[in-house]
Amino acid sequence: MPEVMSVYESLPLAAKQEINDFIYFVAARVKFAEKEATSSKKMDAFKGLLKFKGCIPQTFDADAELENARMEKYGK
Repeated sequence: MPEVMSVYESLPLAAKQEINDFIYFVAARVKFAEKEATSSKKMDAFKGLLKFKGCIPQTFDADAELENARMEKYGK
């Protein structure tokens, strides 16, 4: 481990920051993975999604709606 630290210490500050950011990213992913949802929580979430089934018509065109909203707001 001392040889790794000596290499780390010789790096420029930007490289050290990238390494630190990556370590925090990995730590956060591990922490999130430990909070695995139970089957009942997953089923509850799925049932919640099913409540919205059929709310949007099949003919709904999201791209056209977005373009219309942009035209109304920005006139472009």
